[in-house]
Amino acid sequence: MGMLKWHSTYYAMIASPLSVLDIVNAHLLFVGFRVASTSAVFFAVMAPFGVFESTVGVLLAFLVCILIGLAFATSIYAYSARLKNEAGFALVFRVLVIPLFLFSGAFFPVSNLPDSLEWIAIITPLWNGVDLVRMLVLDQVDVTVAMLHLAYLLVFTAIGWWLAVASLTKRLEV
Repeated sequence: MGMLKWHSTYYAMIASPLSVLDIVNAHLLFVGFRVASTSAVFFAVMAPFGVFESTVGVLLAFLVCILIGLAFATSIYAYSARLKNEAGFALVFRVLVIPLFLFSGAFFPVSNLPDSLEWIAIITPLWNGVDLVRMLVLDQVDVTVAMLHLAYLLVFTAIGWWLAVASLTKRLEV
């Protein structure tokens, strides 16, 4: 939002040889770097407590954490590129982020929820990511379920990326 509305940085970028695709990819690469940095610190802090059962699983979980971050970043990028003002972000936090956080399965099993809420939790990208990371770090991988989680996150990220490019292209009217 800031690069579109307040600073007009994207308009300056698009006036150069950069394309919308370059801008979106660079921004998402930066987001991926920030998610990777945060995840690395988190895993480094957790390691001395002996919660990890597999070194390979932790390395794969690290990559999954980056994918989870990109899945959300692409979707929010697409959404924010279409917003005319920042008021829409309050809706995202109240209706989307907080419920996703609470019903992600990180704090309690989603099986404790009523059936209708359990199914809503299961179709969210955060629950798929949390379940996959938990499987990997605890070395309790069900390959079929892990592949379904991974496919879901990859498809969600790809759709979000496509929407982000389309949204920014439309906003900048390139």
